[in-house]
Amino acid sequence: MYDVGLFSIDALKLQRAHWQETKGKRTNAFMKDAGKKAAATRAANAAAKLRSEAARKAVATRRANVLKGQNDQAAKAPKTFYLPDLG
Repeated sequence: MYDVGLFSIDALKLQRAHWQETKGKRTNAFMKDAGKKAAATRAANAAAKLRSEAARKAVATRRANVLKGQNDQAAKAPKTFYLPDLG
């Protein structure tokens, strides 16, 4: 289970005793407010996602309006046909 020579036996015994004493709980400083920060980040990302979806919809509407305008202009333009001279 342990790599031979990587850790000394004394170090492993010391670590095992420490974990038994602390019952496996961390003793170093760790983030206690991580849940609150994560929730705030998710809320901020959700708001940004809504804004980007609204922006995509606006771009699609503008493009559709431009195409519609081009089609209307094409429909209003006089249609001229040139017939070949068969004569």
